Amino acid sequence: MAFAYLAVLGWHGSVDIPDILVYVFIALAIGCAGALIPLMRKIEAKSEVPTPLPTGPTGGSFSGDGHEKRITVKWRSYGIPESKHFTKTPFTIGAGRDKDVVIEDTKVDLEHARVVFKDGKHRLVNLAKGGSVLNGARLDKNFPEAEMEMTNTLKIGNTFLEIQIL
Repeated sequence: MAFAYLAVLGWHGSVDIPDILVYVFIALAIGCAGALIPLMRKIEAKSEVPTPLPTGPTGGSFSGDGHEKRITVKWRSYGIPESKHFTKTPFTIGAGRDKDVVIEDTKVDLEHARVVFKDGKHRLVNLAKGGSVLNGARLDKNFPEAEMEMTNTLKIGNTFLEIQIL
């Protein structure tokens, strides 16, 4: 039954066929229907309507010259590459389902970090008790934020994220 459901989803385009094949293979290899849970979460996420990011004194375009920049965040969830694109700040990263970038990692706080545009620069603000590592520099309660570069590596919990500012 699950295979018929997966085939229908792939046929109608809500999930890519390679995604389906990976999950089916994993389910067969370990003999566990639990391997299909990440696929079901992906299906739910694709069906949600994205909400606009807040704007205001801390939100809005990245630069005051009318030229909007784009931030791309890439990471892996259950071994599957994920990515999100932003043209406005702030946006949040964490394990909470209401975050802009949701990381499924037991060592990631519900609200782990926030990307902001402040004083003409992109900055990462650590919000987690356990801290974060941005481009090799540890962020914690004593050093809670750091300026971001054009290409950044962020480690939160056991997850590595690549954040590019284009």
